[in-house]
This record gives sequence, structure tokens and C-alpha cells, in this order.
Amino acid sequence: MAMDMGSIARSMRGRMPWPVGQKVLRELDLPRGRGWDKTVEQLSNPESDFGAKLEDCAQALKEHLWCGEKLVRFYTVDRKTKDVVANGLIKASVPNTDYQKQYPLLLDEGKLGYENASPKLIAVEETADGVSAVFASVRAIMLREPLSKEELPEDALAFLDGYDEIVGVRHIRHQAIDVISVPKTGTHINVRIDYPEGMHRDVGEVAQGQASKQLAQLIKTDALTE
Repeated sequence: MAMDMGSIARSMRGRMPWPVGQKVLRELDLPRGRGWDKTVEQLSNPESDFGAKLEDCAQALKEHLWCGEKLVRFYTVDRKTKDVVANGLIKASVPNTDYQKQYPLLLDEGKLGYENASPKLIAVEETADGVSAVFASVRAIMLREPLSKEELPEDALAFLDGYDEIVGVRHIRHQAIDVISVPKTGTHINVRIDYPEGMHRDVGEVAQGQASKQLAQLIKTDALTE
């Protein structure tokens, strides 16, 4: 799908905590404001030309979707099982869904489905390190998020000056991105479940079980047992 820097920045805001996002943008030599809102505003400016950075920024978003803020579980497997899973993922058919069409961008919250729907395969990514299946779903979660003073309006700073930590609580519908990865080396398959800061661990544990079932349905064998 066609992407512009503004749409990538909005998806980065939905995925990356600001301390992570600002480091990514600094590495890409892109402008940063005071927190995500001001940064997205700058990157969405139609008069700015970020075309040369578009591909790198989209790749940074992808890499964060694959690895950032995850609850990870490693499964010990033999070589034969690894090959079965890797080949099964490579041959898998990715269904035509709104998630798949939008990837690696996030869907607008108004387009998200119901939180109890099972994860949907949206991509199979082959890299030099191995092959990974990327799944999307929606989870209703309560997030407790530390807030940086950089993200707050200046007129609020005097009131909050005496606090060592500022935490915000949000009830959201979260587009989760879960990844099952088969590295070319080693004896493990890993399952990486979306685990944003503040999410209850029980939610992540349930999602781990769902991911194992989704893989079994996809490759017609239960490979994740240990």
C-alpha cells in the first residue's frame, strides 16, 4: 500500500513509547517535537519532503512490530520440527483482510473489530535470519503508562513538579501484533506476544496459548509443546 511519512508516524505513535520512538527518529535523522503529538504534526507537514527517509522509517516501524514490547516464550524443537514449521509458514496463504491491506500501518481505532476475535495471519516475513509469521488481533486492555514531562503542556509542569513519577491510565482497544519466528540457527522457535507497558501479564499468557493454536491450525501440526 502507498505510505506517507505522516501515516507512518501515526502508527509509530500507536506502537512505540516516546523514549523509544525519539531514539529511532534520531537515528534516522528525522525531526522530533516535545512528545509524539508535536512530532507527528511535524512529520505530517505536507510542505516537508521526507521521501528519502520513507523506506527506512517504514522498516523501523516493521522491526518494532516484530520485536518491540513483547512477552517472549522459547520452545525447544529438533531440526525436523523446525523445518516443518518454517516450510509450513513459507507456504501459508495470507488471507485478504483489512489488517493485511494496511500492514505495516495500524488500522484506525474506529475500524478495529471485536477484541475476542482470533488472531489473523497478516504477513509471512523471510529475512536472512529466518522466517516469521505475523498475526494481528484486537485486545481490550487497561494501560498504565509513565508520562514524560516533555509530553505535558508547560502550564501543567508547575503543578506536577513535586512528583517523581507521573502515570496515566487508559482503557483502549489495542491492535496487537504477535509474531511466531523460526530462526535459521539454534534449537528454538520463539513466540513474541504484544506486551505494552502496563498490560496485565495474564492477558499475555492467554495470547501465548492462542498463538500456539493458530500455528497448529496453520501448519496442521502441533509443534509448540515444550
